[in-house]
Amino acid sequence: PVLPGRPGDRRTHRCRHAVWIEERIDAGTPFGQPSGTVLRGRIGGRPLLLLARHGAGHRLLPHEVNYRANIFALKHAGATMVLGFSAGGSLVEQVAPGDLAMPEQYFDWTRGVREPTFFGAGVAAHVSTSNPVSAALVTAASAAAQSAGITLHRGLTYACVAGPRVGTRAESHFLRQAGCHLVGMTNVPDIFLAREAQLAYATIGIVTDYDCWMEDPARHVSVAGIFELYGQSLATARRVLDRLLAGPVPEPELAIRTALQSAMLTSDGRDGTQPARVVGRASAMTMPGRRLCLQGLGGLGLLAAIGPGHAAAPLQWHEVKARIRSRYPAVPQLSVPAL
Repeated sequence: PVLPGRPGDRRTHRCRHAVWIEERIDAGTPFGQPSGTVLRGRIGGRPLLLLARHGAGHRLLPHEVNYRANIFALKHAGATMVLGFSAGGSLVEQVAPGDLAMPEQYFDWTRGVREPTFFGAGVAAHVSTSNPVSAALVTAASAAAQSAGITLHRGLTYACVAGPRVGTRAESHFLRQAGCHLVGMTNVPDIFLAREAQLAYATIGIVTDYDCWMEDPARHVSVAGIFELYGQSLATARRVLDRLLAGPVPEPELAIRTALQSAMLTSDGRDGTQPARVVGRASAMTMPGRRLCLQGLGGLGLLAAIGPGHAAAPLQWHEVKARIRSRYPAVPQLSVPAL
């Protein structure tokens, strides 16, 4: 349940799974409106942020989600790590419906129909995504599942398709041949936007079906089956979350928190070469953050954020400028004011 008030309220102190809501943040972003209100609250005393990826009542299709606004809103609210919860199909028999699975590689098959980056329009940046997820977050969630006796597969590759339709058998077999283990519609561009925002990211996938690669049509994916098994498995995913939050939240990797250190290439425009408005918008990705972020729990697609400040500080804008000057002496002097 989502409850207003304080964790010490005597009326509900025995409700272990309560999310205590302390603040509702309704704010736009330079990239438009997020899917809904960002909720700031606590689970078991741990501070977190929550955001329903598909909006209240699951009103947004995968291609309608404003992924940039969602990640920006969580970053602006203070997130440093993002943990997603989402439904997905299995492309391998050993990962069965009802299991939990954490991908560590991604195959983007959205075919360019979603806004993939915070940059562009006069600001160039190229982040590395060879290892797109936070290994520290995956390891911590995997250990939490193991301690609770829950099956959780890791080391998998997630294929993200555009949707909203479910795939054909030919597409399912193609993704299997490409080495993918899971298929879903929402983790891209989230995973890559999080890296641009210097947020550690991982996803706990709730496996709901075998897609449609099997010979037996009775085992093919159906929307009714997705929602039924997803609903049944939410309690299991929540047990993993409770175990994860019961211990210390892992530190986000320094390489992730400083991902823009060698990725930004563009001057700030004070010499007239680029509009300062655009660079100012992009530089907001270097703002410091204070919490971890979860995505997908409590419905098909939720964003949330958890945890106190972390020692690995994000790259500051003056450091971006200094690094660009040292690497590319020919780039004009940078002088974007702090946001």
